[in-house]
Amino acid sequence: MAYVSPRPPEASGIADYAEHLARALEGAGVKVTAGLPSPLEAPDPAAVRRHARHLAALPVDLYHFELGGGRVRHFLVLRELLALRPGRPVTATVHDPERLAWRAWGLSRFEALPRPLQQAATLATDPLSRHRERAMAHALDRLVVLTEGGAEGLRRWMRLPPERIEVIPHGVAEVPYREPPPPPPLRVLFFGFLYPGKGIEDLLDALDWVRRERPAHFLRLRLTLAGGSRPSMLLRGRSDYVAHLRAEIARRGLEERVDWALDLPETEIPRLYQDHHLLALPYRDSRKIGLLGRFLGSSGALSWAIACGRGALVSDARALAGEVARGNGAVFPQRDPAALGARLAELAATPEIVFSWAEHAARLARERTWARVAGCFVQVFRSTLEKRGKAA
Repeated sequence: MAYVSPRPPEASGIADYAEHLARALEGAGVKVTAGLPSPLEAPDPAAVRRHARHLAALPVDLYHFELGGGRVRHFLVLRELLALRPGRPVTATVHDPERLAWRAWGLSRFEALPRPLQQAATLATDPLSRHRERAMAHALDRLVVLTEGGAEGLRRWMRLPPERIEVIPHGVAEVPYREPPPPPPLRVLFFGFLYPGKGIEDLLDALDWVRRERPAHFLRLRLTLAGGSRPSMLLRGRSDYVAHLRAEIARRGLEERVDWALDLPETEIPRLYQDHHLLALPYRDSRKIGLLGRFLGSSGALSWAIACGRGALVSDARALAGEVARGNGAVFPQRDPAALGARLAELAATPEIVFSWAEHAARLARERTWARVAGCFVQVFRSTLEKRGKAA
């Protein structure tokens, strides 16, 4: 199969996901060939056509695309590839199930405009973008999403029959289980690529709330901010978000309760998680993007928590609630630091809750190894090829 996706060294969750899945597919006996140059380059129409022609000429049985995270380049190449009609099946994993690209029309025309005009033009042309995304979705043989909530959103917005959609959870690494360390303190971890919109400020406000309202519990809490300090989506900008967070921590007087673990190699991630008691993800649904749709994808950080046998306290943004519905965590309202703070205080007072979450997460991890996930993809690919073969 030709696997068209972002891959490391791009610093993004989808690139990491694709790298793990490609390895697992190869372990399952699938010959995988990749892709495209960096998706961070401007989507030049001539380059898009050139890449699509290259893909169309590959001697493969099937094409699989990773779509999402605001990447328009892959969408444009996919559209061009489908227009070439090479006669081979095409499938895709959709990481933002209400959209395939968010800006499916006019991107190259809008790139030269100032950002406010870009945003206005994107909104004005969104009905056409939506129409083109739906046409693309219907042209694909099968679409994979990571959560049941994502499947519902994809069916609703793309107007697809249920049989065209497969739910395959985010895979997890095989990590030997280690019981959480004895509290106190209760060690809370935020992990992921660090950029605005993930609600980290709400987590700091929640700690501040606990200090004011539950001072005894505050002394039992410790927070670690960990992950990638320079995600690819910020490479073009000059914003130093980590410096901003350090300033916010200092402004709140929380330096003594907050630790950092930035840009760790992947081999260190299991130890990081297992040195903590739980993961906290205070994500927010973007109000600006909400005019175009909702993010309904999963979370690589939450998948690591499951792999490492740790529970999670998540906001009701995206499709996170469904990912902690197996006794491996709890949900709080997004943009509500007081609610988050109250849950953190409760966990500090009754840490046996997080030990129960850890046990449930460890059981879930055994169901979601990358090997099992790859096996589910192989079944999708085989059934797609069989259906095409019968139709021919």
